[in-house]
Amino acid sequence: MERPRTFGSGALQVSRDNGSMEKLENLREALIKADYTVDGVLEVLGPLAYAALARSESVPALRATAGGSPVETLIRLFLLQQAVDHFRHYRT
Repeated sequence: MERPRTFGSGALQVSRDNGSMEKLENLREALIKADYTVDGVLEVLGPLAYAALARSESVPALRATAGGSPVETLIRLFLLQQAVDHFRHYRT
């Protein structure tokens, strides 16, 4: 049996025998489908809001992600640590 791999702080244990690899692959595919990539985030935010994030200024990024598209929602959730309406995309 393969020993589980630990990533980051150790909170995520990944082993091939419990379906974790498949779940991670599904997550990866969903993030790519939403265009939640470095290039996709830069395209949505634009260079000014992207640079502002490096200075811990979130207002330009909040303005740039007001549309509610999947990538904008992911940016708000993960990068900006904002609450999002998780039902918004299930209704459309």
